[in-house]
Amino acid sequence: MLRLKSLLQSSNIILYIFLITILISLIRCNIPYESKYSIDDTVIEGLIIDKRIDDGKLVLIIKGKEKVRCTYYKDNIEDIYELGMKVRIVGKLSIPSNNTIPNSFNYKNYLKFHYINYICTVDNITIINNDTNILYSIKNSLINYINSFKSKGYLSTFIIGDKNNLEDGVYERYQELGVSHIFAISGMHVSILSLIILKLLGKFKYKYETVISFLIIYMFITSFSASIVRSVCLFIFLYLNKKYDFYLDNTKVFYITIIFILLINPFFMYNVGFLYSSIISYTLITYSNIITGNKIIT
Repeated sequence: MLRLKSLLQSSNIILYIFLITILISLIRCNIPYESKYSIDDTVIEGLIIDKRIDDGKLVLIIKGKEKVRCTYYKDNIEDIYELGMKVRIVGKLSIPSNNTIPNSFNYKNYLKFHYINYICTVDNITIINNDTNILYSIKNSLINYINSFKSKGYLSTFIIGDKNNLEDGVYERYQELGVSHIFAISGMHVSILSLIILKLLGKFKYKYETVISFLIIYMFITSFSASIVRSVCLFIFLYLNKKYDFYLDNTKVFYITIIFILLINPFFMYNVGFLYSSIISYTLITYSNIITGNKIIT
């Protein structure tokens, strides 16, 4: 532990590791990797990790050997599928298309950044096992509770970051007004949630460990949204820095957080929400000594 402390407290070692991690992440993002499925496969088994019903079609993200985006076109789709269910999909796999107009949205890259190589047009879905683990049960219960309200579209967006329940055109109108950022879940959600739980727990000995457990569950509920992952990981590393007396300044803790996240998922390098929240956090941490209230000391 002492050697680790001395290593981390070295003046520039963390910065060098941070820069090397960014370089390695860029390389990892551009290395082709082989899919565990073949284009000729017609049957996929796995867990439902995401779903939505849109314009008469059911869209599922199935996690089997790897993630596959499945679309089921059927009239009067019965919503009997819940997150965490194990299902068997029978259908036809295809490779996502690239953008045909330069510098426009690239659907293939978008799916690649989510570790999805194939999309599937579904012919039939069979439920193999409808028993879900505790995390999926919590998420399903929260989604069902939100859906019981008339304002479910807004609640779903503000609480779990799911914009699929918003009425048609609502999000686009907010984009035109330049205030669509109010729909984004961010570090503010993590701050508010952690403060509320800390206040409720009072002088409980393990209150920080309890908060971290809740925040990890919240990461899962928000489908590991990039800005939430960054905020929760930063909270955890700040806590570890204080608990084990590493005496690292907040800037170094921030570097360690980004290093940890990019080692797990290098594709966050291309996530606008992650980049935006990271830049804002770094700026606030770096210049916190000259900011007081709503004024900047010069």
